[in-house]
Parts: sequence; structure tokens; C-alpha cells
Amino acid sequence: MKKITGMTGDGVNDAPALKQAEVGIAVENATDVAKSVAGIVLAKNGLDVIIDAVKESRRIFERMMTYAMLKIVKVVQIVLFIAVVFILLRQIPILPFELILLIFTNDIVNIALSTDNAEYSLKPDTWNMKSISVTSLALGVVALLLTLAFVPIGMSINHSIGSLQTFFFFMFVVTDNLMLYSLRNRRHIWDTKPSKWLVFSSVLGISVGAIFSYFGLFIAPISAYSLLVVFGASFVFVLAFDYAKLGVHELAGIRRHYLRNGFQL
Repeated sequence: MKKITGMTGDGVNDAPALKQAEVGIAVENATDVAKSVAGIVLAKNGLDVIIDAVKESRRIFERMMTYAMLKIVKVVQIVLFIAVVFILLRQIPILPFELILLIFTNDIVNIALSTDNAEYSLKPDTWNMKSISVTSLALGVVALLLTLAFVPIGMSINHSIGSLQTFFFFMFVVTDNLMLYSLRNRRHIWDTKPSKWLVFSSVLGISVGAIFSYFGLFIAPISAYSLLVVFGASFVFVLAFDYAKLGVHELAGIRRHYLRNGFQL
């Protein structure tokens, strides 16, 4: 089993060991030489600073994992949705311009993900790309099946291919934003509070999509009733997705680092 070496010190004679260690920590009153070679420099006395640094690093890890999973889930959901609907209806369900606009609205939220109040795990994290990839693919299929339920709903209230394409575009804008709030949490969607910037960017992205869809800016317009239908169905979507996520995470062993008691370095 690989061991990680940590070293703390404050003097010139500690500098070689601080530089050689995987985690070199210079204490508050250390010499300039020790601080220059250390990986971490404590701003105040005590071990609380180290614990805070570990917690923040695990939050960063969670944000990175959320971003990776979100990208895979969205690609699986959108690409397979376009393929399945095209086979069923013999019509392209979303225009290229709408895809570009969708990417733009999603990127608004993705940037704000770096500010999220992510939940840190209680045990050390490691990258398990096989587990993350399989989990994301499974959740992508779940998202696909749930968004396919929008097809009969959209066809019943939109009687032209143009308005149906806009309906699907706005569906992706809303569901992808709400899906982020589920994926950012390893437990239920309501268990941790997102950051204000994340909420603001999400509202902004959905608002941009709603304005383009309702007023028909470069795309076919849809009615206010269609927008409300998408909102209502999307909340059902995210609740179903959230419960499915818990089951997938349980099978993949992702939740165990958050449910056991006791913080470990």
C-alpha cells in the first residue's frame, strides 16, 4: 500500500525534509526558507488550519467530480434523445442554433459551479474513473428515459415542427439546470444548500432560454402555456432523477464516504 509522507517544520534545517515530503507544511513562525519549499504554509497556530485545508480540497474534488459527471450525463441524454426522436418522428428534434444556445446557457451554470457549497466527504477521496464513468452513463440513460416522456406532451400542445423543436430546446434548458442540483449532491437534492452564484446563474440561464423561446428570437416561438408545462414536468423529472441517482450511487459505492460518521484525514 502506498504511503504518503507529511512533514512539519519551521527552521532552515527542516527545509530539505519539507521539500522532499509529499506534503510539506511550514508553521506560522517558520523561516522564509522553510516557507519557500513547503507545499502548505499555515497562517496561524494549531491543526485546525490543516483540517480546513483538507475539507476545502475535498470540496474542490466534489466540484470536479460533479462537473465530470454532469458533462457525461448531458452528452448521453442529448445525443441519444436526438437519435431516438429522429428515428421515431423522422424529424430533427432540435435545431443546430438551438444546440449552440443550449451550450451557452449551460456554460453560464458550469462556470458558477466553481463557487458551489459542495459537501466534503468524510474519508479521503481518490479518482475512480471506471466508477464515475459507469455511474454517469447509467444516469445519462435515466435522464434519457425521463426526457422521452416529454415527447408526447410536446406533440399534444405543439402542432408545428418548429414549435416542437423550441419546446424540446427549452425542455433541455430547464431539465439540465435542475439536474445539476441533483448531481451536485451525493444525497437528496435538498440536503445541502447551493451557493448564491450557482442559483443566480441557473435562473439567468433559464431566463435566457425562456426569452428566446417565448419571443421566438431566431427560433420558432412557443406559448406561455408550453413554458409552464415544461416547468411543471421538469420538477417531476428532477425528483424522479434524484431518487434514481441515489440507487445508482448506492450500487457504485459513491455514497458511503458521506454517510458514515467521523471525519478522517
